[in-house]
Amino acid sequence: MKYRRLGSSSLVVSEIGFGTWGIGGVTEGASSYGPTDDQESVKTIKKAIEQGVNFFDTATAYGRSEELLGRTFKESGRQQVIIATKIGITKHYTPSDFSKKTMTTSLHNSLKRLQTDYIDLCQLYNPPLNDLPMDEIWNTLEKFKNQGLIRVIGASVKSPTDGLSALLFPEIEVIQTNLNMLDQRAIDNGLLKSAEQQGVGIIARTPLCFGFLSGTITNLDFDPQDHRSQWPRKQLETWQRGAQIFSQNNPYTGHSLSQFALRFCLDNPGISTVIPGPMTIKEVLENATASELPTLSQKIIGQIRKIYQDNDQFFVKPT
Repeated sequence: MKYRRLGSSSLVVSEIGFGTWGIGGVTEGASSYGPTDDQESVKTIKKAIEQGVNFFDTATAYGRSEELLGRTFKESGRQQVIIATKIGITKHYTPSDFSKKTMTTSLHNSLKRLQTDYIDLCQLYNPPLNDLPMDEIWNTLEKFKNQGLIRVIGASVKSPTDGLSALLFPEIEVIQTNLNMLDQRAIDNGLLKSAEQQGVGIIARTPLCFGFLSGTITNLDFDPQDHRSQWPRKQLETWQRGAQIFSQNNPYTGHSLSQFALRFCLDNPGISTVIPGPMTIKEVLENATASELPTLSQKIIGQIRKIYQDNDQFFVKPT
């Protein structure tokens, strides 16, 4: 496993991190990846640590994920991992609340579930930055820092466009945004290059596009509790077709589409870490290997960009 500095912060993170939405299990509404086995999830977390993964991204909204991480890290050792969580939204599909009281309660509840006394990266969760009392929010977060409760401030943004808005605030040291071969908006709008120029770390989430770039999704009839069941059928079919195209253009002989997809994210400017959401030991081992693969050439990255543009950015416009 190779490591990178998280922007200009003091944190050094594994190139391949661990997104924990999936292992959190079923949450209210169609807002998860379906039922999970906690014992299997703990084994998966432990295997990730063994493979050198040190960056774990979670949130209160991710079901049981904070509890599972807390239980595992208590046994394996808190000091060898970097924990990122989020405040402002505690359940999917509910309004955000960035008041001082709610942020404070949310942070302390996360600390309790994670069985730790500090969070390495505290992220505002989908913040509508232009509509919030930001001075009050920064004062609250700075107080958390002074109390030793958090180390670095970031924002997990709803879209790459919101990422550009986040760059306007010097308090934000890290931005989490969508990026994958089927969703290259963060490249198109200049977010990645601008973040790199400003020394702001980028966490690339959904690097496998909700599992489609694993190349293993053949059945589009997802469980009703799975959030993917709510996507338009044509969009799912488009992502499935896109995955097939990129699989046919995989330059890594003997390596999977997942590894190719993760390498693409890593080889773009400004990326500090990529956070797929493994749910099994097999997936952890596959993901971790991507850090060892040779860097993609600019020619191949150009080919990926062209495929994306030639296929209408793999996005189906609502009718």
